[in-house]
Amino acid sequence: GFQRKEKAPCGCSYAIYDENQELVNEYSAFAGLRSREVAQFQGGIFGLHAASLLGIKKLNVHSNAVSVINQYNGTWEQKVPALIKYISEMKRLAEQFDEINFTVETNANPVQKNTFDNAVDIVRPPQREEGQG
Repeated sequence: GFQRKEKAPCGCSYAIYDENQELVNEYSAFAGLRSREVAQFQGGIFGLHAASLLGIKKLNVHSNAVSVINQYNGTWEQKVPALIKYISEMKRLAEQFDEINFTVETNANPVQKNTFDNAVDIVRPPQREEGQG
């Protein structure tokens, strides 16, 4: 999710790539007048939901949403009750995957520059190693 100020118009988005770095699915939307953190959680939740619907079982999530990833991982504690529901929803969705890894990226979209100033969640399966099929 991205916005310029707190409680300003913002958007959320995600992109799903396969192991060959081919775009499989993407989505972006106006998220309303929200905080940046809410928009970032929404992008992550939408991306995890889409990956689940696509039948992906192993994936890596790359995001520049430092606070969202650190809260999901338990590194940071969320103290705002209204935001705890977003962490719970991400964890619920993550349970649907056999393997899931979250990584904070300063350049969240290495494949293409997106229109939300690199504020996109990237969801993709892990890379296959040579000889694996």
